[in-house]
Amino acid sequence: MKYYIDPFWGQDSNTGTDAKDPWRTLEGHTHALQPGDQVLFRRGTVMKKALVLPGGSELGPITYSAYGEGPDPVVNP
Repeated sequence: MKYYIDPFWGQDSNTGTDAKDPWRTLEGHTHALQPGDQVLFRRGTVMKKALVLPGGSELGPITYSAYGEGPDPVVNP
């Protein structure tokens, strides 16, 4: 499953599973992540809070990347 994070336009009440329906933060959603999932941060955004990023398991890693256009997202500058 892919999950989308957009700290500017997202809402934590969204499903997070579509770029048009992203979460605002990853905080509070890590329980939803499963081995093999992918978390995508919107390009051009800044995540101002420190993140604890789950890594998955032997069944598969959770991978982190970016979506959209623009510069790479910045996490906890």
